[in-house]
Amino acid sequence: MTWISPLKAFGVRELLSVESMFKSHREACLVIVSKSMDSDTGTQILNPFVKKGFRVTASAPDFKYIFKGTHAESWFQKLKEGNVNPGEVFLGQNLSNLLRLALLYKFGGAYIEADVVVLKIFSKLRNTIGALNLDPRTGEWSRLNNAVLVFDKKHPLLFKFIQEFALTFDGNKWGHNGPYLILRVVSRVRRNQQEGFEKTKGMVSNVTSPFYL
Repeated sequence: MTWISPLKAFGVRELLSVESMFKSHREACLVIVSKSMDSDTGTQILNPFVKKGFRVTASAPDFKYIFKGTHAESWFQKLKEGNVNPGEVFLGQNLSNLLRLALLYKFGGAYIEADVVVLKIFSKLRNTIGALNLDPRTGEWSRLNNAVLVFDKKHPLLFKFIQEFALTFDGNKWGHNGPYLILRVVSRVRRNQQEGFEKTKGMVSNVTSPFYL
């Protein structure tokens, strides 16, 4: 998870999300990447889970380390130098959009947002994206979301997501650097697959809707 809000905003809803995750995945290791949660008070909030034997911790992000070796590295450097317009959308939200992609690219694993309630085991899923809308007749998705992402380490699709973020960043459009970015890239890759571009074969193995509504 990532948590960009103040510590006091981590409330009942977020605790329910953590509880639901451990209810389905008792052996999971949950890292909440957050500056505010990586504190004494944050530790107290998570301590009831730790006392019950669940593996959960909070860690402030080291952006330089996490972004290193990806397109995010140069984009973030330009941002710090004042050469990227952060726009009107809260910058923390867009950093969270990028951070989850970079974390999965560097380490692999599963990302879920702090308001997602997990209803069943998803540990067998690989390289999967949660869908927001599905056609009830065909089962085909029409919209994707970045609230649930499950990927192998250094998956090429994650590389493309990060590249798209760096090249097309727009801080004035909500969702442009988040769910709509995921939709743009996956739609482009699928279209290339259908048109016979061998370099994209096998890049998208699953696009499904196991958790997110």
